[in-house]
Amino acid sequence: MNVNCQDHILLTGAGFTKNFGAPLAKELWGIIFSNPGLDKASDVRDLLRLDFDFESVYNDVVNGRNLMEFIGEAMSRKNQQQALRTAVNEAYEYIDEKVRSFSFRRDAPNPVNIYKVQEFISKFAGTSNSNPGYFFTLNQDLFVERQYYNGVRPALPGIRHRPGWFMPDGTQSLIAERCVIPDSAGDVDFSRSPFYYVKLHGSSNWYTADQQTMVIGHAKRNQIASHPVLAAYFEAFQSVLQGTGRRLLCVGYSFCDEHINSAIGVGVKAGLRVYVLSPEPPDGLAARLREQGEEGLRIWHGLAGYFQTDLKTLFPADQSISAEWKLLQSRFFAS
Repeated sequence: MNVNCQDHILLTGAGFTKNFGAPLAKELWGIIFSNPGLDKASDVRDLLRLDFDFESVYNDVVNGRNLMEFIGEAMSRKNQQQALRTAVNEAYEYIDEKVRSFSFRRDAPNPVNIYKVQEFISKFAGTSNSNPGYFFTLNQDLFVERQYYNGVRPALPGIRHRPGWFMPDGTQSLIAERCVIPDSAGDVDFSRSPFYYVKLHGSSNWYTADQQTMVIGHAKRNQIASHPVLAAYFEAFQSVLQGTGRRLLCVGYSFCDEHINSAIGVGVKAGLRVYVLSPEPPDGLAARLREQGEEGLRIWHGLAGYFQTDLKTLFPADQSISAEWKLLQSRFFAS
């Protein structure tokens, strides 16, 4: 594909929307575990008691791995799977309620200035269709669709916009926002917009003809490869990162996804400069990357900047220009 684009690229993970009240993946365990739909799916609850990574349990249940020894006579495997799918879907509806209800109030405790965040996102927009900007995300919530309503309107390749997206009054429920995504990569066009919002792991409101389209659990690369739209998205991600002079800013990404790290690592080999915005001390990131062997070490050595802060500090409610924001602009956005 054509990788002409502006040099500054954004990648966000769960830590990004955590600033606005959305829970991290590890915080979803309790929401899923307490779902009353699992009252009759005790085998699933037993798995959750053994593993606090709900994505791992989801993978085992949906794909049938390590499940047979837990299944009793009360429910069939199919019903166990459906009970967990429903619990996970309802957890994402909870996330969407948090996202949908977010409102910037200066008198709220430690609020994030959403208007400054919108300005921040818009800095990643390109100048034309032939020089577009890219905002990649691993998040499956609708925070950006609901809360980014100032600045260049991004396109979601292959996805038809709902009327309320990128508008200040986009408050419909997640169910009302459901859309059927195309089953062909031919519908994914990266040539008609100056700004692309690319949801690499799908979205909680995306459906094929028969099921929700989200990448959850293990073997994420295989899940992505099995769907033409997500495969095209990942190809775009890989290609963009390998362009000359590219800079990638990672906000709220834990660097725990092997396929994402692999793409970043290949980008580093091609000259990609990696920057991280996170409140976590850098030694935590260094330790995780060391555990991932050569690929992790490559990313660590490709790190060009680390900003130990969060969006609340970066964009304070009083509209002031923080020292942290000045620093990030001078170090990352400087030509």
